Amino acid sequence: MKSDDDVPLEDLYEAIGILVDVIDKWGDAPWPLFVRFEKIIEEREFREARKAKYRRVKDPNLRPAKSKKSPAEKDRYYHITKDWK
Repeated sequence: MKSDDDVPLEDLYEAIGILVDVIDKWGDAPWPLFVRFEKIIEEREFREARKAKYRRVKDPNLRPAKSKKSPAEKDRYYHITKDWK
């Protein structure tokens, strides 16, 4: 049997999505399993965020955090530089 750490995070997301469909169709009997999956996902994401905070070497396999800026803010100097070409 695999431990919780052996299951890829993507598989957990897929499993919890399927579980939500089951709960919607058949009722709340599997709710404790949903809570367990949700807890595992949250712990894993929190652990990764904490490690990333102190990571010294950038790992090319890790996805960069998405920017919270709107597309308009990403290139705020466009109106100045558009004529430079």
